Amino acid sequence: MNSFRLGIYCDFLKSMTKSISDSEKLFLEDGVDQGIRNDGRDLTDFRPIVIALDVISTANGSSRIRNDELDIIVAVKVSFLNNLFFFIIALILFSSNIMDKISNVAPSFTEEDYSFYITNIVKDMCFKNFDLSKLTILENKLYWNIYIDATILSFGGNMVDWVTIAIHTALRTTRIPKIHVSPSISTKENNKDVSYTVSPSVCSGTPFPFQDIPFIISAGCIRGKVIWDMNMQEQICSKTIIALSINSKGECVAMNKVYSNTLDLNLIPTIINKAAEISSEISKSLDEFFSNKQV
Repeated sequence: MNSFRLGIYCDFLKSMTKSISDSEKLFLEDGVDQGIRNDGRDLTDFRPIVIALDVISTANGSSRIRNDELDIIVAVKVSFLNNLFFFIIALILFSSNIMDKISNVAPSFTEEDYSFYITNIVKDMCFKNFDLSKLTILENKLYWNIYIDATILSFGGNMVDWVTIAIHTALRTTRIPKIHVSPSISTKENNKDVSYTVSPSVCSGTPFPFQDIPFIISAGCIRGKVIWDMNMQEQICSKTIIALSINSKGECVAMNKVYSNTLDLNLIPTIINKAAEISSEISKSLDEFFSNKQV
């Protein structure tokens, strides 16, 4: 009945470092083995989030987030359709010259496979359980449709996690317009007879229920040590990556394992608890940021 479209358009403006050498890999792994990362962080540290809001004036909500590697812009567009069917259109496009970058991160993927994988992991882990009734204007007649476009300007490690953070920041600025449907006409069976008025004031709209969208938190494993928010070099070295979808209650509602390498099952409870802790910290950080902004 309702529609989400998630498009992740990747136009990498900077060339990414090619696959690291054996000596660099050994140096990184030795450091992780001693609890030291190549960028100075602890194994559990998440990189700082740099946020800019309302970067696209024509969108209902937009944001830009950056770290030392990634640069992501997300735009949200809200519209309504006379649509009786629920569908999700997911799209991810990569420029033709990034196959070498993809092969560094996921050697077993082709460009098409990687596009399909990234799109679907975000769609399935973030929007699959969304309460679509919150987007219903008039049942069987009118529905809000949310179009989310994420543009990845600079490629880096832990991309899925940061895409979901960027989506969250954009949705926090998004308001669903106030709409009035004429009661005398809306009871008719023909959709074309529905009469409605949309308020021109953005401020009068309803904030998007972003709390229903979980964060994706990923963990990697290097020499048996679990590390979080991997940069590109760490992601190349990681034998296993596990992505967890954590909702606002701190519950793990979905899990996805990358690569075919085995993961010690005894680590799963610890990983879930730590992912919930990191998700809570990110949410509080965004709450603090937005509390100082007039959105």
